[in-house]
Amino acid sequence: MDDDTIQAQFLETYDRLADSIYRYARMRLSDHDAALDLTQETFMRYWRHLSEGKPVAHERALLFTIVRRLVIDRYRARRTESLDQLQEDAGFEPSDERELSPDARAEGARALSLVAQLPEDYRDAVFLRYVEGLEPRDIAAALDLSANVVSVRIHRGVEKLRALMHTDEHA
Repeated sequence: MDDDTIQAQFLETYDRLADSIYRYARMRLSDHDAALDLTQETFMRYWRHLSEGKPVAHERALLFTIVRRLVIDRYRARRTESLDQLQEDAGFEPSDERELSPDARAEGARALSLVAQLPEDYRDAVFLRYVEGLEPRDIAAALDLSANVVSVRIHRGVEKLRALMHTDEHA
């Protein structure tokens, strides 16, 4: 690929996926500036990947793999900070709420806040499936798992989320 083709592919991918990568990093880190840093680093690594002529079968899966690993690295670097506190402070701004009714937005925000309470394996699978719209095979590639394991985690995560929503209603 020549430089113009690489640049065009990179810019198109950035325009299409940068918000999704940011939302994922923001949900996992609960820090706007850190999420922006990881989004930038994710796309820098993606640029390097393209520039080295490496093939890209699934852009979304590759980008979510990169950002997920960066989040893990960030957690390892800040091991002294409580992961529970990071999850408790999680913030999120849905990307296209104007099409939803106020009740649907409130229910979605409530469900999203409860996603942070799911075990990490379920949380990642549910977030990538229902917030980012990735297919199980793409989630499997991003998380380095089989599609079957991802499907089970999504199913179990949704069941736990329903239980949390039901418990939260009666609290």
